Amino acid sequence: MMKKTKQVEIQIESLKKACKEFELDNTQESYYISYPDFLEHFKNISEFKKHDVVVGIHLIYGWMPTICHLKSKEFDESARILNKVKKNNQLLKEGDLDTLKDLFNKSIVGTSKLLHFISPETYPIWDSKVCNYLGLPANAVNNSSVYLGYIEACRHIIGECQDEINHVKKVMKEFDPYINYEISDMRAIELVMFTSEKKGASLKIN
Repeated sequence: MMKKTKQVEIQIESLKKACKEFELDNTQESYYISYPDFLEHFKNISEFKKHDVVVGIHLIYGWMPTICHLKSKEFDESARILNKVKKNNQLLKEGDLDTLKDLFNKSIVGTSKLLHFISPETYPIWDSKVCNYLGLPANAVNNSSVYLGYIEACRHIIGECQDEINHVKKVMKEFDPYINYEISDMRAIELVMFTSEKKGASLKIN
């Protein structure tokens, strides 16, 4: 039986307002500066193998306050899944996400960050601050189905809020000479949610 996806509905007007009020956090400058270098690292991987999987997820955990523990031995399968994303910007199904999560510290947060750096136009970063902005329960942060719903909601927002997203991208680009790069629409949306304390979403089952 096919699992029902948890659908996240982002309140458009709330997000538009947050985009207009968006300011970068000076305390997060290290993340902003390192971001393009992470992108470049994963761009230079032509095909994922076990080495790239292990090194890649540990690199990602440099952005996180926890240590990465490899929780399974599914290195070859995880490399195969990541290559689907690398080569085709493919949106993974819940089963593939769970395979990655089970290897990567049982964490959909770490998984989302890795997927984002491989395909920044397809996968937004997901973490507890974004989950809190969306008004979702704390246990939703590690749920693959919720993450897929979040991706779909972000895709919808991109079509509705392009002017506001462009404003966020402009603020990001002008922040510092070291951060003079163009971010994806997905990254722009996630940054707004990450830096905003206002809640603007709902969750339901299709």
